Amino acid sequence: MGTSGDEGSMLDRPRDYCDHYCERCPQRPRCDLAALEEHRAHEFPNVSQQEWMEHDLRAAFAMLERALEEQGIDPDTIEAPDPPPEARELAELGQCYAMALSRVSRAAPMTSDREALSQLQRLGLVVAGKCAALVDAFEEPDDELIDIWASQVFILEAAAAAIHRHMATVLTVEVREMFGPIHQRLDELLRPLDARIPAPLRDLLAKRIAEGEAPSPFLVRSAPWAELRE
Repeated sequence: MGTSGDEGSMLDRPRDYCDHYCERCPQRPRCDLAALEEHRAHEFPNVSQQEWMEHDLRAAFAMLERALEEQGIDPDTIEAPDPPPEARELAELGQCYAMALSRVSRAAPMTSDREALSQLQRLGLVVAGKCAALVDAFEEPDDELIDIWASQVFILEAAAAAIHRHMATVLTVEVREMFGPIHQRLDELLRPLDARIPAPLRDLLAKRIAEGEAPSPFLVRSAPWAELRE
C-alpha cells in the first residue's frame, strides 16, 4: 500500500480493522461480515455462533486440502517456517496478557463495575488475537503486506486505549502497576511497527473519524501502550 494512492483501500473494509464490538459499531450497514452474520441469524436461528465457526473452519480446511491435492502436494511434507523471534514473543505476550486480564477481572470484588470487567476480558482476547496476527509485519520488512498488518496495529491501539479507561475504573493502583512490565514490552515491540505506517494512512483515518465515516469511532490515534506504562 505505502503511499501509492491506495491508502484508503483498507479503511473501506470495516471488518479488517474493527475491534469486534459489532453491537455498537455504526458501520454495520456496510460491513460484509456483519451482513453475513445477520443473514445466518435470520435464516438459521437455531445454529449457534460456535457451530458456524466450526463450519467455516471445516470449509476452509477442505478448500486447502483440495488446493494441495490439485497441485500434487502432500501436506505431511510441508514444514511451517519458524516465525521471527519478535513475532513469537509478541504472540506469547498477547496470550499472557489476556490470561492476566481475565484473572484479575474474575477476582475483582462483586461491587465492581461488572460491565467494565467484562470489557477487560473481551479486550484481552482482542489483544491476544491481534498480537498473534502480526507475524506478517515482522516477516515482510519491505511492507508489501502493510495493507494486512497495519489494521492489526490500529486495533491494538484502540484496545489499549479502552483498557486504559476500564483499568482506571475497576482496578486498584497496585493491580495496574502489576501490568507495567507487560505494557512496557508491548510498547517496545509495537512502536517500530507503528512508525512504519505511512503518514497518509494516518491522516486519512483521522479525517474519516472526524467525518464519522471510519469503521469505528473507537479507533482514535494515541500512544496508548506508552500511556499504560505510566
